[in-house]
Amino acid sequence: MKVDLRKYVKESDFAHLSKCIGEDVHHPDLKPEEWDEELTETFVFADEQGNKMHVRLSRAVRIDVQFDPEVAPENNKVLLQQSFAWLKGRARAAGFREAIFESSFAPLINFCCKHFAFKQSPNELKSYL
Repeated sequence: MKVDLRKYVKESDFAHLSKCIGEDVHHPDLKPEEWDEELTETFVFADEQGNKMHVRLSRAVRIDVQFDPEVAPENNKVLLQQSFAWLKGRARAAGFREAIFESSFAPLINFCCKHFAFKQSPNELKSYL
């Protein structure tokens, strides 16, 4: 089966995308307008029978942090707080729209959620490209 790929064109594809999202019982909070946000690319895949699938690509940056074990945790908090605005600005300027920060240390996770608006995302899958 041949599948064609083309860029999403809002004027001609929005109605179909809206219908698909509106009927999707598995993602009730999804909004079709989100598929046309800044720093995203949307595509349409279609087969010979006219079956369509919409795909949205968003650039994400992974932030890894390694603290010096000889530095007091309170000082590490200050370093992280002072550097995060720069990290966020730099990532945004480079075209990223999402930041991923992965940790297994609960106090650090809680700190990042509280101070930097990170949200835990248990429903994500990841694949390194």
